[in-house]
Amino acid sequence: AIWPGAKYDPAIPTFEQVLGYDVGERISNHRAMMRYFAALQKAAPERIKLQQYAMSWEGRELIYAAVASEQNIANLDSVIAKNQALADPRKTDKAEANKIVASLPALVWLQYAVHGNEISTTDAAMYTAYHLLAAMDDPLVDQVLANTVVFVDPLQNPDGLSVS
Repeated sequence: AIWPGAKYDPAIPTFEQVLGYDVGERISNHRAMMRYFAALQKAAPERIKLQQYAMSWEGRELIYAAVASEQNIANLDSVIAKNQALADPRKTDKAEANKIVASLPALVWLQYAVHGNEISTTDAAMYTAYHLLAAMDDPLVDQVLANTVVFVDPLQNPDGLSVS
């Protein structure tokens, strides 16, 4: 395990199981990243939800993964809608905003590989998602997943990544 002392759930697939290599042994391209996130979602659909948000100039899917507790993933559409209600004070007064904030998990956005020559960030994104899903008996991970929705955008610029 890369994370010191971590114990991982064998039901969550590792890099090696899905991609044929371990974290850091090789640089992952867009296809590998897509395959790995699909495998994570297949293994834990109640705790990770993938969403395509656009296509790159060269026609590659741009995705993000929402990772959270089962309850927060089950309520993800509502969590997002309520968060968006906070954006316009003309529609949501202060009292209503305070009620919404008190009921919502925190939203955390992790953005990786904004520049094509950032060759290790996509692998770090995949490992972050793996760790959040697979770490067992880790009070910090449990607390993060219970109180936040972690959005992971693993590869913002796939067209600039020159790994085949």
